[in-house]
Amino acid sequence: MTRLVNWLYALPFIGAIVVIPILSSLNLGVPRDDAFEASEQRPRRQLPPLTLDAPGLRAFFGAVEAYWADRVPGRLQLMSVRAALSGWLGQSLNPELVVMGKGGWLFFGNQAGRGLDQHRGLVRLSDSQLADLDGYFAAMARALAARQTPFVVAIAPDKHSIYPDYLPDYLATAGDTPFDQFLRQNHDFHLVNLRDELRRARQTAPIPLYSKTDSHWNEYGAYLGYRAIMAALPPLFGAACVAASVEDFRPLDGHSRSDLALRAGPGFRFGDTYWYLRRDLLPGWVQVENREDQTTRRWPASDANRISAQPSLTVTREGHSGTLLVLGDSFTEALTPYLNNTFGRVVYQHYSLRQAEGLEPLVAQFAPDAVVYVLVERNLLLPTAELIALGTRVAGTARHRLSAEEVVHSAGYRNQVDSLRLEGGRARFRATGDDPYLELPRISLDPAPAIVRVHLTLPREVMVQLYYQTAARPEFVEDMSVRTVLPAGEHTLEWRLDATLNGCFRLDPGNAPGAYAVQGVEVVQ
Repeated sequence: MTRLVNWLYALPFIGAIVVIPILSSLNLGVPRDDAFEASEQRPRRQLPPLTLDAPGLRAFFGAVEAYWADRVPGRLQLMSVRAALSGWLGQSLNPELVVMGKGGWLFFGNQAGRGLDQHRGLVRLSDSQLADLDGYFAAMARALAARQTPFVVAIAPDKHSIYPDYLPDYLATAGDTPFDQFLRQNHDFHLVNLRDELRRARQTAPIPLYSKTDSHWNEYGAYLGYRAIMAALPPLFGAACVAASVEDFRPLDGHSRSDLALRAGPGFRFGDTYWYLRRDLLPGWVQVENREDQTTRRWPASDANRISAQPSLTVTREGHSGTLLVLGDSFTEALTPYLNNTFGRVVYQHYSLRQAEGLEPLVAQFAPDAVVYVLVERNLLLPTAELIALGTRVAGTARHRLSAEEVVHSAGYRNQVDSLRLEGGRARFRATGDDPYLELPRISLDPAPAIVRVHLTLPREVMVQLYYQTAARPEFVEDMSVRTVLPAGEHTLEWRLDATLNGCFRLDPGNAPGAYAVQGVEVVQ
């Protein structure tokens, strides 16, 4: 009887081991690549090239499990069941990416600029980071003052800064944030604190300022930000602000396809109310030019422009005068209908464009009457080098250093990396699995070959791999990486990369769990 029971337990597992690889090999029940990416918000993992040396064999066979896991028949259905159970428990599939708050409110997790850690006071800007940020904006202000061009920096609040009461109780305690530190600085430029503006408005507004399932402000919240920005600019050529009241905003209920709703994972369905301004208050059309591909289109004046997707746009509105240059991130997008209906020409430039034109060429080309820089508060944690992707370079710089402090405070996406902290002048962390990696803060480089040195400490013999991006291929792929196997201990790796680098790197410090440390990264051109 005992033997029969054991077989009854074992048979399903034996069947799965045999049947699943067969179905996967025949592509039966395996979702298409586009369906997989739409569901899981990432590309399917691939096998690296098989080479007959020790590092190549380790890399290949180490990737086999993840390769087949992404090709399990019925994976999307299984993920949907898991998502439904997680939703019932009040958790997303990846709380580091999306946090489920109270009353159906969703918030970005720590993968978006460690926004929640910032809110809780667990992340601090160092004195050098504060000085770099202040100097970055002050240099722009000085250059524009020489042209007698008004310049305004507007910091938009993160959603949890305006609605902290909708966060889960264990996240609701707010401490001193990097934005609080930045506000206490003495600035040589005009800073508009939109956080205080929206906090005051929230106390009396009969409608929300942010969507429940999106990380950005809605059209009403953006309108309040727009009015505050316009109030900070001197009266320009009689430019008339868009006039609206809270009664002019209308609700539209339905199934949400907002950014956080999509990132929560497969199987989730969220309802939300979309608040929009009466379209008769923003009549007519604008001409939108994409400066990257020199295409133009006619666009409704009431619709937002996607600065994240098309980061270099020029919008022209007949019957209006004046030119405004707007630099910034995705929080700029909801402002575009109001700005486009205020000025005759608005030039938009996303700050993170890989090959941006730079401030001076933009000012020389368009001669703006004013310049506005819009940045959400969590992006203050970006290294200044990432912000300088707008374009200004330091001529003649041959050596670029990335300190352990910058790795801790400004590292991007992290996988299987836990307890990242600065200790003893090193960025220390624990790898929780056999595929740890972290995207390093972007380094401002000339698009040219370079020597890259990585100083790190390993817990055991592992394979270390460094991925890089080029101007032509801004992605992390296996054929744009270098690797080596090293024993436990402290090492300095040196690789020559014969490519037109764009300054983006991903470090895979090893292929095993354990305690790692990064002392710094150095790039010589």
